[in-house]
Amino acid sequence: MLKRRPFRSTVLLVSALGALCWGCEKKEVAEEEKVLARIGDEVITLKDFNEDMSRMPPHVRRRMARVEEKKKHLNKLVERKCMLQEAERKGLADDPTIVNQVENYRARLIVQKLLGSVKKGVAPVTEEDVKEHYEKNRGQFQTRKQIKARHILIKKDEAEAKKVLKKTKAPGADFAALAKKYSQDPATKDKGGDLGYFSPGRMVRQFEDVAFSLENPGDISDTVKTPFGYHIIKLEDKKPAKPKPLAQVKVEIRRRLTSQRQKEAQDKFLEEIKSRTRLEINEDLLVEEAKPKAKPKAKPKAVPKPAEEPEEKKE
Repeated sequence: MLKRRPFRSTVLLVSALGALCWGCEKKEVAEEEKVLARIGDEVITLKDFNEDMSRMPPHVRRRMARVEEKKKHLNKLVERKCMLQEAERKGLADDPTIVNQVENYRARLIVQKLLGSVKKGVAPVTEEDVKEHYEKNRGQFQTRKQIKARHILIKKDEAEAKKVLKKTKAPGADFAALAKKYSQDPATKDKGGDLGYFSPGRMVRQFEDVAFSLENPGDISDTVKTPFGYHIIKLEDKKPAKPKPLAQVKVEIRRRLTSQRQKEAQDKFLEEIKSRTRLEINEDLLVEEAKPKAKPKAKPKAVPKPAEEPEEKKE
């Protein structure tokens, strides 16, 4: 057992710098024996440090390549140890709330480990499995239909919208020019009302129902009322839904089949262990507990007695 000594930042710095130079020694020393810092009776070894860094996201690990970042992280580990030791000295490790949370977390980790071993036993998805699923479910792997449209928005005046509509349907009318002149939609006005391509679900329902009902490029709708005002819609182009090639959806199918197999294996495993376990479940109690509780009747408020009049003094 190491003898307790007060921690000093200079000791930490020397230890950290020394650890960075240990690779220069001729004699090989295992990572778990290379001490980066001592905090009371505990140590942080190079192995502890590297294992902690290995759990970080890749972009953080890349930043840790710099020595200054390594020093900062080591200091955080030291501070964490110091606080943990202080908390233990105050008896917080035995706090019932913490003990319960630790036990619940431990139980979740153990169960995750168990289910992980079940998932590992699942047969891998083959190329043939992917192709077969694709052929049987082609309808699920399609691009969504799209249309390209322009619009003119008149926010409040329906009569004004009707006048502009007549202009758009006049022979030789330039819808884009009219949109630039009359539309009150600041996002598309300068683009001649161009909305680009969009699929169902992108626009408000009233607008979308009419836009997708237009049949041929060049068709112009009547005025369409939405929460934004009155629209005049011109269909520019249509792109029907079409099947996606297998190469484009292969990863998605493999992920889907793998997840499906893992769930099936997990469900089967759970049924097996439940079948050999004595279970008693009182659902009636659960139903009873879920019933709304009757509110206790409020006690009638006591009516204050009128103040007694003082007796008249006898003359």
